[in-house]
Amino acid sequence: MANIERLSQDMQSNNPKKRLDACERRLFSLGIPDKAIEALRKATKNSDPDVAEMARKALDTQLHVMQPRYRLKRI
Repeated sequence: MANIERLSQDMQSNNPKKRLDACERRLFSLGIPDKAIEALRKATKNSDPDVAEMARKALDTQLHVMQPRYRLKRI
């Protein structure tokens, strides 16, 4: 959980490189908590276009991972 908190702090950093790196790390994280999803949503409106784009990619990936890949039929 400390890693998630650190990523959240990095996404709010004044340093655009830190924000970009945090979004990129989220891109490759699976099953992040709702709080992290909300942070990514906010980051999609970042003033740095690279940060906003990476946040969009990470958010898209997370939302895709969270969707069920198949549904089981009841017997």
